[in-house]
This record gives sequence, structure tokens and C-alpha cells, in this order.
Amino acid sequence: GAEPTSNREQWSGRVNVDVTPSQKFEISASTGYVHNETSLSCEGGCAGAMFGLVFSSPQFLKENECAPGQEGPCGYRDGFRIWSPEAYWMMDIGQDVDRFTGSLKLTYRPFDWMTNRFTFGTDVTQEQNEEYLPYLTNDTLLYFWGPTTGKGYKYQTRRAQTFNTYDFSSTAEFALTSSLTSATSLGVQYYTRHIEFIGAEGDQFAGPGLATIGAAAIKPYAEDDYLDNNTLGLFVQE
Repeated sequence: GAEPTSNREQWSGRVNVDVTPSQKFEISASTGYVHNETSLSCEGGCAGAMFGLVFSSPQFLKENECAPGQEGPCGYRDGFRIWSPEAYWMMDIGQDVDRFTGSLKLTYRPFDWMTNRFTFGTDVTQEQNEEYLPYLTNDTLLYFWGPTTGKGYKYQTRRAQTFNTYDFSSTAEFALTSSLTSATSLGVQYYTRHIEFIGAEGDQFAGPGLATIGAAAIKPYAEDDYLDNNTLGLFVQE
């Protein structure tokens, strides 16, 4: 990224395997894994260093920020529109995501006219979102953040979701006449979805070096929720 607080690290891998133990039986498996760490700047909602640079002006220099009759230098903006970049860079905004996907397909043909397929798939994601401002002791940084917010805060949410799919189908094919064939299929599909969510916030740390929500003096937000949804389907096709 263009700022020290804007960066991304990601790596992923995938493995596909196909095995044919016999002419009647086939196995196909696929797995994938993605790990992603993203850090964001304040540009997404709290102005930011780039915003301050684009709209910078000499009138925001210390020697030009004094009120009538006030002796300078005044302010800490150093010419930037609102805050100096160092103030924005104190906030840590980030997201970590781990995602695993996997599938298994079994194909069995006991007769030339019959094919059976069973497919299982899973998609598991762990997501963590966080905002963190440490306890500030620098007078310049406190000038921007203020005495209350300058004591720091931490906001964190975690989401875990699992999707599973089970699919079985059987197809029988017959030649009814020399010009007419029949393919009869029947099957079962089962789909499960499970989502867990937890979030919390802690404001105003007792001193520098603290970085847990439990160490904050005020805890204005806490949420714990989950969702379960299961779907069963049957089908017949001619």
C-alpha cells in the first residue's frame, strides 16, 4: 500500500486428486486453503493521510494557524488538511481470514446401465476484524485524538461459518427402441449452514501497553449470536 498501515499478505494452495481403483469405481478429491492478512489505512472512513495531503494548504502550517492575538507556533497539522499522517498511523485496522474448501466425489457403476454418484463438499471460513488504538502519551498525538479517545480502544469481531453439501444421485439408462432411450434419475440433496458471530469493544485503557478488551475501563458493546439452517431436497427426473 501507499501508507505504512496499508498492506496485504496472502498465500493459498490447492490439491486435486483423481483415483480409479477399477473400471466401476472412481474417486475425485479436491482441497484448497487460503490465508489472508489485510491492514487498512484510515482512508476508508476517517479521512486519512492521503486526504490530508490532497487538500493540504500553507494556511495549516503552525505559523499560520494562530488565532487573532495568539502567539505561535500553533497547532500540529504541519500543513495537512485535518491531521498529520502520524496521528492516523496510530490506528490499527485489519482483517485476518482463513478459508478451507474441500470436496469428495465417489462414482460407482455396478452395471453398464447404472451410475451412482455421491458428492460431499465443505466450506469453512474463520474471519477476524479488529480496530485498535493504543494508549497515547505523546502530546502531539493527543492533540488530535483528544484526552478521552487518546486513552485507546479496541473493537473486535469474529465470524466462523461452515457450509456443508451432501448430494447423492442414481441414474439408470435403457434403450427402449432403436431410436428411443430412457434415462431415469433420482437423488437426495442435503445442505447445512452454521454461522457463529461474536463481537466486543473496550474503551479507555488504564495505561500504555495494554491491548485487550478486558483491560479497558468501559465496554459499551458485546454481541454473541449464531445461525443454523438445514435444507433437504429430493428429486426425480425422467
